[in-house]
Parts: sequence; structure tokens; C-alpha cells
Amino acid sequence: MHDGVIKLGTATARGFGGAMHKMVGYASDSMRGTIRQINRGIRGIDAVLKQFGGNGSAY
Repeated sequence: MHDGVIKLGTATARGFGGAMHKMVGYASDSMRGTIRQINRGIRGIDAVLKQFGGNGSAY
């Protein structure tokens, strides 16, 4: 029984560790996508400013 409990604990720890590792990738992908969308918005603002005689830069 002791060995079974140890094996179960080890398997649970490995599974949890693997899940946490995947979450880092998911978070990174999400942040990258968010930043990409923000940059697209800024480029759109820059284009409008430039059309109306601005310097073409929102920052």
C-alpha cells in the first residue's frame, strides 16, 4: 500500500508539473496576441493622424 501511495503522489506531481509548464506557453501566446492587437490599434491611430497632417505617431 505504501508503494501505491508513493506512486500515486509521484504521478500526481508529474501531471501537475506538466500542466503548469503548458500554462506558461498558453499565457505567453495570449500576451503575444494581446500585444499584437494593441500594436495594430496604434498603427491605425498613426495612419489617421498622418492623414490629418499629424506627425503619424501616437506616442
